[in-house]
Amino acid sequence: MATVVLEFVPYLGAVLMMAALTITSIAAFDSVGRILAPPAAYLIVTTIQNNIVSPLVYGNGLKLNPVAVLLGVILWWFLWGIPGAFVAVPILAVIKIVSDRVVTLKAVGELLGE
Repeated sequence: MATVVLEFVPYLGAVLMMAALTITSIAAFDSVGRILAPPAAYLIVTTIQNNIVSPLVYGNGLKLNPVAVLLGVILWWFLWGIPGAFVAVPILAVIKIVSDRVVTLKAVGELLGE
């Protein structure tokens, strides 16, 4: 349950989950390799999911360029923090929809599209 909730908090959620996994691993295991395995596995899976899988899925479902989605999330997170990361994809979708319907903005729509 904690993973689901913390996945909605960019960066901080992953750090908190890794801390929880590390504490649990220290309590459960005795060797360094076994203690580090769960947080390392979580870090690898989260990194792949956030940087490859999510942009591809969001880009295909919304007909947005995955690179544009990734850059948009980074930009809006930098500008507005966590709320910006949440609204980045809807903002990009609105910009693409408007750009596709306004003749002078067709180039922007093509840039954001597939």
